[in-house]
Amino acid sequence: MATLATITARSANLLGTDPQISTAELESLAQTRYERMYEETVWSRSIREFTIQLVASVSSTSSDTVTVTNGSGTVTSAGTPFTAAMVGRQIQIGAEPHYFFIRTFTSSSVIILGDGEGNIDTWPRTTDTASAWRIFQHRYALPSDCDDVIVLSHDSGELDEMDGGRNAVDFMDPDRSQSMDPPRVWWYDGENSSNVREIGVYGYPTAARILRGQYARSAPSLSSGTNIDVPIAPLVYGTAADAASMMVAKEATDYWVRLSSFLNRTYLEVLQSSILKDEARKSRPRSVQRRGHSPLRQDQSFFPSHFTGDI
Repeated sequence: MATLATITARSANLLGTDPQISTAELESLAQTRYERMYEETVWSRSIREFTIQLVASVSSTSSDTVTVTNGSGTVTSAGTPFTAAMVGRQIQIGAEPHYFFIRTFTSSSVIILGDGEGNIDTWPRTTDTASAWRIFQHRYALPSDCDDVIVLSHDSGELDEMDGGRNAVDFMDPDRSQSMDPPRVWWYDGENSSNVREIGVYGYPTAARILRGQYARSAPSLSSGTNIDVPIAPLVYGTAADAASMMVAKEATDYWVRLSSFLNRTYLEVLQSSILKDEARKSRPRSVQRRGHSPLRQDQSFFPSHFTGDI
């Protein structure tokens, strides 16, 4: 498999020897073109599998209801249901439609409410000394190199693809009042403090579940020895075309204008061809008829017996 050094060397060969284009400039152009190719197309070699472990929701019983005081962010339970792991999860208290975040774990019987941005939130209703509650987690981090989720499914005996989009949740349950097990909807929900993308999941299962899916990873930063996981030909021609365009800006000679035009046309041609070939690689496997076996109909597709979904 080609590396960044291979890309820059081949691009330089297409340009001819020119001291005004340095290796560092070619490497920068190659990185930029590489990132553009990643952003514009989901390449089969950039697809990765991932799983997310969902946290089971927890509800109060008659022995661990909570006291909430108007204007205060402190929630005190009659029992000891809280754990430090609950920080960052959401809590619904009584009939209040507004959900709070758990900002601080003080003890197994005391927590502090938050607004999801790290600020203390306060109870807006009248004081209640025996309010029911429900704690759940709706936000989960994706893999650190995830650029876009391709498919996401829950495992409830068989894989079942989930719908995507906050609008689907708003239509289904605008008050988010249902537990809904297994969950049915997901959406992008910003980034965490480490700049890792997160998703929101709805509903909130009463038992731990696993979501399984595929994602397209973001373009990594290349080094001279990094293996290139996109088609080589369009990356070489695209890098060379960008370098030739740079030379047009520097010199604007007929040679560089014609070479830039040629390299850009060739880049588009080989890119289109590479996309079509890669799409074929991402399609489902088809049967291959072999001698000595019972023939299959020409239109009959064969899938492994363990195949249970599209992820």
